[in-house]
Amino acid sequence: MKPDTALAVVPRCRRTPRPRAAKPMSIGIAIATSLVLSACGGGGGDGSAPSATAVTATEGRAVATYMRDWYLWNDRLPATDPPEADSAEATLEALRARPIDRYSYVEPRAVAQAFFDEGRTVGLGLGYAVAPDQASLAVRFVQPDSPAAAAGLVRGDRIVAVDGTAVATLVAENRVTAAFGPTTAGVSVELSIQRAGATTVLTITKAAYDFRAVQADRVVDVAGRRIGYVYLSSFTDPTVPAWRDALARLAAAGAQDLVVDLRDNGGGRLAAAAAIAGTLAPGAADQPFWFVRFNARRAASDYIVRMGAPLAGVSFDRVVALTSGVTCSASELLVFGLAPWRTVERVGGTTCGKPVGFNPQPVGADKLLNAVSFGGANRDAPADYFDGLAPRCAATDDWRHPLGDPADPLFAAAVSLITTGACPVPAAGGTPPTAKAPPAPGQAPESARTARPWRGPLDWTDLR
Repeated sequence: MKPDTALAVVPRCRRTPRPRAAKPMSIGIAIATSLVLSACGGGGGDGSAPSATAVTATEGRAVATYMRDWYLWNDRLPATDPPEADSAEATLEALRARPIDRYSYVEPRAVAQAFFDEGRTVGLGLGYAVAPDQASLAVRFVQPDSPAAAAGLVRGDRIVAVDGTAVATLVAENRVTAAFGPTTAGVSVELSIQRAGATTVLTITKAAYDFRAVQADRVVDVAGRRIGYVYLSSFTDPTVPAWRDALARLAAAGAQDLVVDLRDNGGGRLAAAAAIAGTLAPGAADQPFWFVRFNARRAASDYIVRMGAPLAGVSFDRVVALTSGVTCSASELLVFGLAPWRTVERVGGTTCGKPVGFNPQPVGADKLLNAVSFGGANRDAPADYFDGLAPRCAATDDWRHPLGDPADPLFAAAVSLITTGACPVPAAGGTPPTAKAPPAPGQAPESARTARPWRGPLDWTDLR
């Protein structure tokens, strides 16, 4: 996921958090820059989808026109559009289908293009969670090439003040995100950091850096098994070659099983998720991964996204995904889309619950509209997990251990599941994501039978 926007769940595919029972802590992603986007998207197959030149009239009119035509829930829109002079953001808020649409948002176009096309972003380069005492922010991750890493921050550090204001005050006044300031290069933030009982004050300046979505690949030996681990935090164009290189290294090291760490993955491009899925289910190359389904008006544009190519000589006996409330959109879709083709157990927390996506549309001079435009299904079942995907084994991150450390509670639970077949703690009640019996060989499920291969002017690889 992209660092440093202190959102309650995950920017990637922006959503407002759904109500949940009280938990020991709340999660905030402080990825010091633009929003963390998700595996969302939608497009058209008849050539009439809006183009960059078709949305220059006014932002408000462009947003309303697109949503009347392509918005997944266009049957729930109000009868009258808001004033044409309204901004893209204001128009989206006026038209949003509540309460189901927690996801649609507008972002700077340049930010999205830099992140998804180039793997570049601006910010501090850290993620955090509000600690149980509400008085500190636990650092969840630090991007290796970021300003935060250069300043010496590490996973597990505690932020107790931002620019001199105590975190306890910021939490009480709901000002944590605002305290980190704008996601603009050159903006400095003073952080008071606690580590091993000592407090250090660091001033860190936001800057552009290369975002590494694939990190910490390693192999551990436990109970006669060689278990590979890899941290995967987003689905961008640069993610796919980095992922394939990491899996090749794990295979060369003799990994028999694989743990994929998705705990900080807020999503990304559907095309990248499909490419990665192909490496985890080598026998399912070119099989249906996702049936993209648009609204009734645009049903003729439904199509099939297929599994990517396998890696020669690379396969794993068992695959386990580490998840949390930040695991969202394309990362959920990766697990759900693979379900008909191979078992991927889940360990950690319930995912965010975003089984829908968008096809980003330019509006105005420099904005990008991400309005929900499609739902879908895997080969066997519709995607309706709006309450998230529950884990088979519940485990809670304590941030004290580096990524890939066997002592990390999530990784340890996954290793236990692989080596013993049992959870180290009572199961959380999750079940594999299949809602009904598979269709007959060669037949798509009823929910997706009208889907067809993509054929149209839009580049489906940008769906998120």
